[in-house]
Formats: sequence, structure tokens, C-alpha cells
Amino acid sequence: MDVAFAKHDQSDYAGLGEMQQKVQALRDQMDTVELRWLELTELLEG
Repeated sequence: MDVAFAKHDQSDYAGLGEMQQKVQALRDQMDTVELRWLELTELLEG
């Protein structure tokens, strides 16, 4: 994703903002999935 930011027109603030929102949404999804994975791991070990 960093490459996409670097290649994007740096004066296109709206476009960069949209890209940042997509990145944040993906990070939020990753956090949710990781938390669920940890919960399931604890259940299996417990």
C-alpha cells in the first residue's frame, strides 16, 4: 500500500484521503480477525 501512496498524485488530497480510509478499514478488519483468532486459540488451549 505504501507504493500505491507513493505513486499517487501527491497533490490529490481527496484521492489520498480515500486511500487512507481504505487502509484504515483494512486495518480495522485485521484487528477484528486477529482478536477472534486469539479468542479461538484460547478456547482450544483451555
